[in-house]
Amino acid sequence: MNFRQEMIEKQKSRSKWLQEGDLNTKYFHMLINWRRMQNMIKGIKIGGVWNEDPIKVKEEVKNFYKNRFIEKGDIRVRMDNIDFSSISREDNFLLIKRFSKDEIKATV
Repeated sequence: MNFRQEMIEKQKSRSKWLQEGDLNTKYFHMLINWRRMQNMIKGIKIGGVWNEDPIKVKEEVKNFYKNRFIEKGDIRVRMDNIDFSSISREDNFLLIKRFSKDEIKATV
């Protein structure tokens, strides 16, 4: 199903929901199950070999995102050889602490 057809179906389901409310649950369950099937990852290439084992697929996807978002080393942001300094622990504490009611009243 292409994007245009999908959007038409989505609009139809919304108008149908407004008209029939909870009376047409079979229709909506069918749409949900269809969408779930479309979004499901049935298999993935692991080491150049297609694999459909759900446990291995889940593990590979988990490892992909784990490696994608892991922080690697002590990366310092630099711009034209300018070293950005870090703030002290005390300044960091002041930035993340909650506002007091008195501070809010004084500001407002």
